[in-house]
Amino acid sequence: MADKGWSREECRNRYVHGPRIGLRGLAVESGVSFKTLSEWSAKDDWPGQRKQFQDNLRTKIDEKVRSKLGITKAQLCRDHFASHSQVRRVAQCLLGIIEDKAQQIQSSHPELIDPDQLQETVKQLFTHVGNLNLLSLTIDRAIEGERVAAGLEYEDLHKAAAMLKRRGFDVVVAEGTEVVTLPSGYKVNDDVFD
Repeated sequence: MADKGWSREECRNRYVHGPRIGLRGLAVESGVSFKTLSEWSAKDDWPGQRKQFQDNLRTKIDEKVRSKLGITKAQLCRDHFASHSQVRRVAQCLLGIIEDKAQQIQSSHPELIDPDQLQETVKQLFTHVGNLNLLSLTIDRAIEGERVAAGLEYEDLHKAAAMLKRRGFDVVVAEGTEVVTLPSGYKVNDDVFD
């Protein structure tokens, strides 16, 4: 029979749900004999219950972590996209200013403008023209960054398939169809594609 000390349920809860402890340690902590705890543990499969409890707990923790990481990743993608969009808009605005100045020079009548003023305007324009290459590169990189942040970086199916394989997916290509991605290890019957 049970020794003086904790009840059977209290001992089981401590063994299954508490910090890891062996039956000898539980005997000292609970005041119940090691022999009695061994009998209860064997009869009710405490080690199996503890494993099941820890597996469930680990699954819940993994789900919470995945959920938080998913939110964080989504926020990072939005921020990444927004920063690239902002850089592109600023560069395009500067390019528009340069274009407006060039059109002003083309449309003005040189005979009505002071030659010194015309020379200064052309000099300023060429200072901006030196930045055209830099602005062009900035716009190009910003657009590429927007594409990556939006998940559009793969222009062909081969690149997309390679990326999916690196992430642990099997890629199945059926004749005349698009790429289908399945989780690793997922088996498809051959008759599906016949």
